[in-house]
Amino acid sequence: MRKELYSYSKQLLFTSTLLIGLGASPAASAQTWVNQASGVTETLNSVFFTSPQDGHAVGSDGTILKTSDSGNTWVDNSSGSLSFNCVFFISQGQGYIAGSNGTILATSDGGGSWNTSLTGAPFPANSIFFISPTHGWVVGGNGSVLATINAGVNWDQKPSGTPLGLRSVHFVSDTIGWLVGDAGVIRKSIDSGNTWAAQTSGVTAGLNSVYFTSDMHGVAVGTSGTILVTTDGGTTWTAATSGTTSTLTNVHFTSATEGWVSGAAGTILRTTDGGTTWTAMTSGTTNFLGAIHMVDSTLGWAVGSSGKIIRYNGATTTGVAEVTTSTITNIYPNPTSGMLTIQTNDKIKTVSIYNAIGALVQTETKNTFSVALLPVGMYMVRIETVNGISAASFIRE
Repeated sequence: MRKELYSYSKQLLFTSTLLIGLGASPAASAQTWVNQASGVTETLNSVFFTSPQDGHAVGSDGTILKTSDSGNTWVDNSSGSLSFNCVFFISQGQGYIAGSNGTILATSDGGGSWNTSLTGAPFPANSIFFISPTHGWVVGGNGSVLATINAGVNWDQKPSGTPLGLRSVHFVSDTIGWLVGDAGVIRKSIDSGNTWAAQTSGVTAGLNSVYFTSDMHGVAVGTSGTILVTTDGGTTWTAATSGTTSTLTNVHFTSATEGWVSGAAGTILRTTDGGTTWTAMTSGTTNFLGAIHMVDSTLGWAVGSSGKIIRYNGATTTGVAEVTTSTITNIYPNPTSGMLTIQTNDKIKTVSIYNAIGALVQTETKNTFSVALLPVGMYMVRIETVNGISAASFIRE
C-alpha cells in the first residue's frame, strides 16, 4: 500500500506555521480571544478551518455552521435533529461530519451541500479523520472503528479489541495511527486500522482527544486535567502538568512544538515545547469549550456550549506579515503526478517545498518545475517573490 504522509487539511494548517519559523523575528501585537456571534444557542462540539477564511462548526440538534470570512459571519446550514460530534476536511472541498446514530455526512463542494455517507450504525460516531482523499476512519461508542478506502462510499467495521467508548482517532500515515477513549484506553495500529494493539496509558481518566505530530511524538488529553505525552510512538506515556482539574476536550498542534488544548470552564492551554509544559490562556469565557482548531500560531477558533465561538488573534511576526496570498494567482495541476506550475504576476525568487513534518525536500527558482521525484503525499510550498512571501499546498499523486 502506498504511503500517504498527512491529510491535505493538515498541510493547510502547517503551511502558515512553517512560514513563521523561516527567519521571522517577533513583532509586538495583542494576543487575545474574542467572541464571535454564531447565531445559534446549541452546543457546538467541533470546529475545522481549511484556510484562514473558510471554516465549519457542528453541534447538537443538527447544527452545521459555515463561514467564509474568518468567522465574522456564520451561515446556518443545520440539518435534522441529530447531534453532530465532529467535522473534518481533507481539502477545501472534501469534508465529513459524523455524529449520533453512526451518521456520517459528506460534502464535495466545501459544505455547500451535504450527502449521507453512512446512516444507522449502532453507535455514536465521536471522531473522524482522513489521511488522504480516499482513506479515513471513524471511532465511537462500544469500541467501534470504521474505515473507508474509497472516500466514504463504503465503511467497513474493524475490531478495536476493546468494548470501551472511543473518543478520538489520529493517523500520521496510511498505516500508523492511534485511538483513545474511556478509562484511559490507548491503542495503536500499524496496519491501517485493521488491528489495534493496546498501549499502557497509566491512567484511568477518560481520554477525549489525541494528536501526533510524527510517528514518535503525540499528546492525549482527557478528564481531570489529564495530559499525556509520548516521544516513542506510545510505548511509554508520561503525564504532564496541566495546571487544571477541568475536563480537557481537544488537542491540536500547529507544529512539532506548538500545541493547544480546549476544555471545560473556558479552559485553553498552550505549549511551545511539544507538551512538556503548558500555560493557561485567558479565553474570556466560562463556557464549556468542546473543540479548538488553529490555522497557525496566530489564528484559531474554539467552540462550545450555548453556541459559543471565540477566535484567537495572536502576536504576529515579520515573517507572517510578509505572507500575502494575493501575489499567487493559482498553483496547478493539483493534484499532480509530474509538473507543477505557480501562476503569479510577480517575479519568483525562490520556491521551497516542505513535507508534512516540515522538512525541506525541494527548492526551485522557476514558475514551472517537476515534482515527479517526490514521494506520493501532501506538501506545502513557500513562494518568495520580489513583493513578498505566499503559501500554498499541493498533492503529489
